[in-house]
Amino acid sequence: MKAMQRILIAGALLSLLPLGLMLGANAQPQKLQAQSLGSGSVDYLTGGVPQMAKPVDTAVKMASTVPTPAIAFRLSDYQWRYRPVLVFAPSEQTPAYRQQLQQWQAQIQEIRDRDMRLIEVFSSGESRASGQPITAAAANQLRRQLGVAPERFTVILVGKDGTEKQRASHPVHLTTLFRTIDAMPMRQREMQRRR
Repeated sequence: MKAMQRILIAGALLSLLPLGLMLGANAQPQKLQAQSLGSGSVDYLTGGVPQMAKPVDTAVKMASTVPTPAIAFRLSDYQWRYRPVLVFAPSEQTPAYRQQLQQWQAQIQEIRDRDMRLIEVFSSGESRASGQPITAAAANQLRRQLGVAPERFTVILVGKDGTEKQRASHPVHLTTLFRTIDAMPMRQREMQRRR
């Protein structure tokens, strides 16, 4: 029985390999999600082969450690669709960054209502756009474009039109950003349409 479990684990891992090869440099991979099929079996990545729960759980855990490829993000990628909030910090351990992130996580619904997206730019460590890793070159370009020194903590709100709306060198209460956004003519039209 143990030999059969090892074969199932190896098969599950090998079935994930083509996914990584098919993604290419600019593709955006989807997160793996396990779906229960009942009676102890799991089907991951639609169309996957049902397996015993324990081997697949192990395979999914192992597959989740594969790093997501970084994208060459540009601020213009969000223009006319989202309101980016860029948080620049030396690293994820910067206290001001941690404080800003806690506020962000506590206000998710209000953030979604305003089409806001978080862009995290670090001098050391992995920078992200909406949770997806971005290249170091993209992070450096954002720093140059917005004039933020690597050692500085800075929060910048950019409107859907691509222009800077607010900047601070300390953590910003999201209610302050919400007031700035809600005063924008484009946002007021959005609120009227949703009524």
